[in-house]
Amino acid sequence: MDKRLPPLADKATRLARNRRFRALGIPYKACGRCFAVKPLSAFKRHTRYGHQSWCKACQRETKSTYSKETEYTKRNTKRRERFATDPEFREGEGKRVKEYRARRVAATIEDFTTADLHALWLEEGFLTLVTGGFLCVYCGREKAQHDDHIQPLSKGGEHSRANLAPACARCNGRKWAKDPVEWVATHVLTRGPNVT
Repeated sequence: MDKRLPPLADKATRLARNRRFRALGIPYKACGRCFAVKPLSAFKRHTRYGHQSWCKACQRETKSTYSKETEYTKRNTKRRERFATDPEFREGEGKRVKEYRARRVAATIEDFTTADLHALWLEEGFLTLVTGGFLCVYCGREKAQHDDHIQPLSKGGEHSRANLAPACARCNGRKWAKDPVEWVATHVLTRGPNVT
């Protein structure tokens, strides 16, 4: 049995057909996945290019298939099953969570205001912007939107002015609970600022 692909399976042919539809003012487009010609209303809008290359139906199908098959979902399913059946694993998980919470609760908490924190940062010489605010201490390019715990609470750090530094959302989110010196060396200095 000869399995032939539809003529629109060829990307160049499909793009040429879509260009022709646009030139003639025909509100249709060929889907890049199912290769069917559908009205533009069957495609999501794309902010830069007009419409997405896959129709809404193909995107829905792919999204549901992907979410069922991802490693994260598989790992969590196995973890839940193991948690339900293995008492030693359940006990170990409970202990780990309790230790984390204990470390977090045991953290020293200093009472201070945002004004106190900013005054300390100015004294310590953190870079400020002309428009107000501080620059991120990690990348040095973005405006700081977060107060980052330099020594994470989860690793015994305290919630005090001395343990907080201005950080942009991107760097703070990527640093998470890592050692700041090691994180800067691996993510900022070796790869350049603001790199994935």
